[in-house]
Amino acid sequence: MQAASAAAHRGWQRLPGRYFIRQGYRDRDAPAYDFEHRSEDRVWQPDVYPTAARIAEGLGFTRIVDVGCGNGEKLVGLQPRFEIVGVDIGENLRLCRERYPEGEWIEHDLDSDAPLPLEPEVFHDSVVVCADVIEHLVRPERLLAKLRRTCDEGACVVLSTPERELLWGVGHAGPPPNPAHVREWSMGELAAFLASEGFADGVLMLTRSHDRSPLRSTILAILCPDEGMLELAVSLDGS
Repeated sequence: MQAASAAAHRGWQRLPGRYFIRQGYRDRDAPAYDFEHRSEDRVWQPDVYPTAARIAEGLGFTRIVDVGCGNGEKLVGLQPRFEIVGVDIGENLRLCRERYPEGEWIEHDLDSDAPLPLEPEVFHDSVVVCADVIEHLVRPERLLAKLRRTCDEGACVVLSTPERELLWGVGHAGPPPNPAHVREWSMGELAAFLASEGFADGVLMLTRSHDRSPLRSTILAILCPDEGMLELAVSLDGS
């Protein structure tokens, strides 16, 4: 009898995996690069950027930093209300620079262990958006270390990712159906992972995955440097 089934037979609880996803879940070893140049009849993460904007305005912040900005369309929509900075790599970043020269576009590999190539002062009055990025990364702890450093400098982080169990059912054992995704979390798993990576003041809730359905099957996390900012940010969320 295998260890997992033996433990279940005895009513024991197995420890979670490295990323707090339940035992038996299978990651994707080689994800496809997600080049976000789609012409679809829906808007993905329709509430994430408006939430970030409300929080920034309420906190008196003047900048939105989009970590994993994709094709940049949602970020550019926040001008001229905010100064915008987009971080990505490859074809996505080339397209952003070509289409939106008024923005600041920074090349950086989010799967690397290097910090974000921005001066710490940039984050003193910034909301940092990371919308549906963490599920694409082989080493997501490296991304979270980068985001935690922005919190240390005073930023509020707004992070989203698909809720695996709501999308695919409790029994889904991976890999994710999207070939560009390495792994996906349930809300409880992601909360444990975030806490393990040093985020002390944050809340998780559910938001719409796209604008063609009212169903809330995406996790939205608001992460702040202290409890006072978190309470204010949550009061401004509006969802």
